[in-house]
Amino acid sequence: MLLLTISEKEGFEMKKLFLLSVFILVSANIAYAQSINPGDVGSPECREIQLEAIKAVESGGPYKTSGARVKVAAKVVSNAQNALQITSECSSCIMNQFAREYPLKTQTMRL
Repeated sequence: MLLLTISEKEGFEMKKLFLLSVFILVSANIAYAQSINPGDVGSPECREIQLEAIKAVESGGPYKTSGARVKVAAKVVSNAQNALQITSECSSCIMNQFAREYPLKTQTMRL
């Protein structure tokens, strides 16, 4: 009974490998889900404020300078940060994209 044939042994190793892979994937997903705090970079709250800033910039203008455009976004973002809706890291992430003049339609949550 202790002797396994080669095929049984390989099957056992494959099952171990499969279970290990599943464990690693589940652990990684749990760690990722726990790493995003409310209002932090990558959170739904941060994305919502980013979209509000984009909407404010799109509805204003035309802007004489890029600084004027950034000022509009900064007002939305700083109000949200002061109200503790987002973290300073989220605020910085959003404002860096405006300051670097990323096209509004391509701005994303940059981690």
